[in-house]
Amino acid sequence: MARTRIAFTAGVVLAAAACGFAAPVQDPPADPVPYDEVVGLWENGHGETIEFREDGTFTAVPSSFSARLGWEVPEGEFDGHWRLCESIYITLENGDERRSPDCVESDEGEYIEIDADRNGVGGSLLFTEDEQIELYPYALEDATHSSDYYTKAD
Repeated sequence: MARTRIAFTAGVVLAAAACGFAAPVQDPPADPVPYDEVVGLWENGHGETIEFREDGTFTAVPSSFSARLGWEVPEGEFDGHWRLCESIYITLENGDERRSPDCVESDEGEYIEIDADRNGVGGSLLFTEDEQIELYPYALEDATHSSDYYTKAD
């Protein structure tokens, strides 16, 4: 099984390979998040932002999350592409649930797959819901903190 190594860069996760995730995942929202609710500006507790546009592109500001993990973060804003993915999990033939290795693109979903216009930058942001819909980076080696979670700013 390939080892997953993920680093978060302003809503961008650096992923080497994915065969399953060992770290805990927050519960997704009760209902999948519609595409039009993703579009717009999102901001985390550090004031870092990601703007998802309707045409499937985004602009992000580098995040302190990667720096905390000791990984390089791009300087200045950077752009990329995003897709809304149907479900975080797949059900195996034996009934077990596993983290889905592939994005099944959908008009509503449980996570976002992103690919930046910089080599090696890409990965997933997962939705969860407390009082409102939030996006958070998944990192195998380090837990996220509430200030790393993004909420809709507009």
